[in-house]
Order: sequence, then C-alpha cells, then structure tokens
Amino acid sequence: MKDLCSSFEASGLQMLGHLDSELRPLCQARSNLFYMALCFRFIPLACILVYQITGISFAAPIDFSQGAWTVSPSVVSQYVFRGVKFADASLQPSIEYTAGPVALGVWSNVALDHREADAADPELDLYGSYIISTFSGALRVVPGFCLYTYPDTPRQSGLYSATFEPSLAAIFSAGGLQFTPKVYYDLTLRGATYELTTAIALPLKRLGTELDFFLTAGSYKYRDAVKDSAPRVEKWGDYWTFGVSVPVQISIQSRLTFSLFHSEGINAFQKLGNLPKMRNAATGGHTGASLSYSTSL
Repeated sequence: MKDLCSSFEASGLQMLGHLDSELRPLCQARSNLFYMALCFRFIPLACILVYQITGISFAAPIDFSQGAWTVSPSVVSQYVFRGVKFADASLQPSIEYTAGPVALGVWSNVALDHREADAADPELDLYGSYIISTFSGALRVVPGFCLYTYPDTPRQSGLYSATFEPSLAAIFSAGGLQFTPKVYYDLTLRGATYELTTAIALPLKRLGTELDFFLTAGSYKYRDAVKDSAPRVEKWGDYWTFGVSVPVQISIQSRLTFSLFHSEGINAFQKLGNLPKMRNAATGGHTGASLSYSTSL
C-alpha cells in the first residue's frame, strides 16, 4: 500500500510540473480527496485482515439513524500541537457525529490573540475513526484519518492549504492505566508521527467528579514540510505533554471540563537541502489551560 501511494504521489507531482501555477491549489485539493477515498477503501480491507489474524470482532451493521451529535465549544490559552505553539488564546469549536463504532467530526481553531508567523489561521479539520474491539473488549484497534485544512493560507507563504493524515491506534489497559500507542502518516508532508499516550482517572466521589491525568510523548519527521520548495525542507522533532482535566456534569446531556497542561517540544529542527539545520523557534515549553462545554443533541 505504501508503494502504491508513493507511485500515485510521484505521478501526481510529475503532472504538477506541467500545470500552470494557477491550477496548483486545485490539484493539491484533488490529491487530498484522492487520498481520503483510498483510505476509505483501505480501512474495510484492513478490518477483514485484522479479524482473520487476531479474532477481533466488528460491530453489527450500523444504524446511522440512531447516531448522536455532540457540540463542543472550547477556549484555550495557547494552541500547542505536537510541541509546537501556533497561537495564544484561541477558540476551538467542534461538532461530532457518532453511530456505534463510527465517529465523524469537524474541529476548528480560530486565534483570538497572537499567532506564530508561520502558522495558518483559521484551521478547519475533518476527522473520522472506526473502533474495532476484541471479543473480550481488552483491546481496541482504531483506524482513522484527519484532513487538516487552512482556508486563508496565502498562496506564496510556503504553507499547505490542506494535508491528509491517516492513523492507526491501539487502546488497552494494564494496572489501572490506559495505553494508546498510535502511528500517523501525513501523505502531503510525507512523514510519520509515532505517539504513545498513557491515561488514568482518579475518582473524586465526594465531589461527584474525577481527575483525568494523561501523558503523551511522540516523535515526528516530515520530508516535504514546505510547499513548492526546491530543494525540499525537512522538519523533525520530539515532544511530550502532561495534563489533567476535571469534568463537571451539568445535566445528563452536557458538561463542563477544565484542563491544565504543559507541553515541551524538543530536538525540533528544519533543514533546507544541504544547508545547516535550524531550530524551530515555536517549540520549547508551553503551559496553558482550557475550558470546554459539550452537549449531546
């Protein structure tokens, strides 16, 4: 599958070389739509293969008429993603539809305060996932995808207006901890991200809530990080994030969640061709807070 994607990508890039620059954004959008269609075709085949090898069970036919919508507006003091700061105070509304093991949603970020010079704003992401469980429920495998879009990206900025990133995660528990190893591959930036999240919930029975702790560590490397760059620009780095959140149930269908986090981006560099590598100034240590409200419709 990787060779197939690379072959299609190489063919697409060769065609782009013969197109007028006015058509390049359209071709990039079509390329991302092609990758999404390929992902949707691949996931069912992957599910069948996983079942044959591991005995993982799949849900009965999904009744989408019985699905639920969840609306979640959030405000964050800093927008930090994989150890890289993109903006200060931001609004992050989202809406998600779930039906059985299927989830589809739209997440967005709008900077309310300073944003980094090389960060696009606003951001509008389409994502989806499918949960596959073992018969015992001890292990869940979650294929998914995210289409990142940046509608107002300046054409000559070197930033992509959209990138597409399939992913595959496993979720299991041991010793009261939940572990989620996950691998992503961005087909536009041509690079992988490897990530491990550990989470634990400590109940606060007297208060009718809990403390949800998590620790995420990851590493990424992109081989084509800047659009239309010749030679290509590579970006790589490591990161970790520690956080705690307190959910407060308001009603059966709605709740407030207050969160604190600290994120560190380390060993983060970019390199143009054979020139010396340069440190990514948007990494480092970032501490922030968020307040979100979610309600089911």
